[in-house]
Amino acid sequence: FSDVQDIYNDLNGSGVSNVRLSLLGWQEDGYYGNVTDKYGIEKDYGGKSELKDLLSWADKNGVTISADNNLLQLYSPPTFGNTLRNTVVKEPGTNYVMFKIANSAGVYAPNTQFYYMSPLYFDKNFLEEDIEEIKDLGFKNVDLQQVGDKLYTDYNFKNALLRQQGLNYYQKWITEYQKAFNEVSVYYGFDYAVKDADILLDIPIESSNLFLMDE
Repeated sequence: FSDVQDIYNDLNGSGVSNVRLSLLGWQEDGYYGNVTDKYGIEKDYGGKSELKDLLSWADKNGVTISADNNLLQLYSPPTFGNTLRNTVVKEPGTNYVMFKIANSAGVYAPNTQFYYMSPLYFDKNFLEEDIEEIKDLGFKNVDLQQVGDKLYTDYNFKNALLRQQGLNYYQKWITEYQKAFNEVSVYYGFDYAVKDADILLDIPIESSNLFLMDE
């Protein structure tokens, strides 16, 4: 976390002002940590004491720091009684929806399977805790992953959800986080998120090349 101050000081010394920093990898086990067990601060980054010092420094110097927040992407099976069967999105039938991490060249890395948590399950079991835990850590701003760029149907009969229902949950979450934090950001920016989010990150600058045509 002390490196963050060095990065800011380098930028500021070069004449860059009005800097907003998004803090990635702060959670337990870093960026690819398990979202069902993420509120212990990564020790290799400096732990809770250094995070507290960083956020205090930011307040004193007028620097905006935001917590990048993975809500739904599970890089390993869920823990603490949150089972794959109850928690993870399914395809039609019995298979869990599973992906692999791709490198910068687009090549899928072996043994990097990950899943997505059911939005319905997150809403029931994690939403309130997530807001309170991140507030308690001292963050005043939050960048929400998934809600602006991932929308899917869940065929898990325990948490069955259509895309439109998932969209409704995402809009609700943006509103709930806005009640607790100064600024709420989303990545990419589907139109329903653009309406409510304070900041859009990584806005696409190219066409998706998907065309819809009627008669």
